Amino acid sequence: MGVTGAILCGGASKRMGTPKAELVMPDGRTMIEAVRDTLQTICTTIVCVGQPGLTGHQTITDEKPGSGPLAGIEALLRSGCGDRYLIVPCDMPALDPQSLQCLIATEHDGLAHFAGQPLPCIAPASLAQPTSQLLADGIRALHKWQVKMGAQQLNTDGHQFIDADTPEEFNQLCERIRRPQ
Repeated sequence: MGVTGAILCGGASKRMGTPKAELVMPDGRTMIEAVRDTLQTICTTIVCVGQPGLTGHQTITDEKPGSGPLAGIEALLRSGCGDRYLIVPCDMPALDPQSLQCLIATEHDGLAHFAGQPLPCIAPASLAQPTSQLLADGIRALHKWQVKMGAQQLNTDGHQFIDADTPEEFNQLCERIRRPQ
């Protein structure tokens, strides 16, 4: 079975003030559509975790709203949608497929991510139960989950990870997209 692409889109977007997934990029696509389009170049199946979802793609409901992205990841891992998930946040519309391919190509059969960058990551469904236990123990931080799961950290050389958590960061991202370096 291939890798299932998963877009995390269930956050409260408190710093942005509006759902990040629905923000429109300079090319007319929303951020979530841009992430989906990138994932479609390397994954045959794509699911959305949280709301809003995308028409034509399964949406997995976060079973523990307000518990952060790890609760959404737990719901994903428990969903049965796949055996291995490429997990990407909806606020990284400028990700390049080559960076994501590096995660998929890792020979580590557990959790993997780029050093200093908790998302995107690749995770096997087999981490569902230990992830549930960590949440029950009060651990919600992605970096703590990754440490507890013995995640492999890939080198970030040549890979850029730009997200947009505030209106200012979104405007900077749009400006960067309009004027590529």
